[in-house]
Amino acid sequence: MARKFNMDSIMGMQTASKNNVPLGEGLLSETSKKEAVNLQHTVYIEFDKIIPNPKNEMSLDANEIKDLANNIHLNGNILEQPMVVRQLDDGRYMLIAGHKRREAIQLLIDKGLYRPDNLVEAKIKDLDDLKLPLDDELKELFLIRSANKYRVMKDSDRWVETRDWKRIFTELRKQGKETAVIPMEDGTESEIALKGKKTRELVAEVTGISPALVGQYDKVDNRGSEKLQQALLKNEVPVGVAVDIASSDKDTQDQILEHIEKSKKANNDNSAISTKDVEAAKQNLKGKIEDEPDETLSYDAFMDDIQEISDALQGGNLILSAAQYKKYKSHIKALSKLIK
Repeated sequence: MARKFNMDSIMGMQTASKNNVPLGEGLLSETSKKEAVNLQHTVYIEFDKIIPNPKNEMSLDANEIKDLANNIHLNGNILEQPMVVRQLDDGRYMLIAGHKRREAIQLLIDKGLYRPDNLVEAKIKDLDDLKLPLDDELKELFLIRSANKYRVMKDSDRWVETRDWKRIFTELRKQGKETAVIPMEDGTESEIALKGKKTRELVAEVTGISPALVGQYDKVDNRGSEKLQQALLKNEVPVGVAVDIASSDKDTQDQILEHIEKSKKANNDNSAISTKDVEAAKQNLKGKIEDEPDETLSYDAFMDDIQEISDALQGGNLILSAAQYKKYKSHIKALSKLIK
């Protein structure tokens, strides 16, 4: 006799059975479940026991979450990749990697397509297993950044990433470490030398972006106002434009952003802040800015500004056209005259 298939069961959508078995459990035999729990910290956890990590500041795009939810649902409500968590004392699990997946599953729950007590595959990480001279906060950041190294990133994500790796490498140097082992995408590990390299170079190495770009994020981190940093974190301003704004003092940065906000609101413009927006705001505020008190240019601030140029030239000579070279010499002469 032909066997009748239960499509709800196949898609992971069945309602509570007479045994009230959580969704996903029926896909595993008792032996498989025991093996899964014992295999290299891989476990199956009730979804509602997994909580988001407040230290994860990576962007969560609504459209990406929606697409991911659809993919999970089409895959029978089974994750293609396990989440990564650490166990808390109260029996819950703090996320290290998988925040998009968690949001996608929550969306399915809101639509009635997924049960909160479903079993979700996860790998458990223990902070004590990380043999680095870091406190628990930085160990957790290390695990979060290592787990998210290969995701597609927006400017806000890159800023958070570079800022956190800078903290980690600074502390490792302080503790006398000369090397660090970084997890790679294929599950292997790579040892990088800390000695003899600038922190900016180390951050560039581990993130895969140029030292010059790391320098741009550093400038926003070191000199950007709280309002500017929040705008970058919300992807309201690209990093290149944020660096331009950060060249002004913090009060002026806020004035520029406030002017742009009012202008965009009046024109029903939801686009990201552009260089054109900044120039228009500066022009509008020019008279007010000129009336403000003098600013002090410190040696450290000057060195921070020219570091970007130095980083760009580390790869070798830069070929300029005659017009570009003339412009460069003109700017150097003007800067020298200004400082003298």
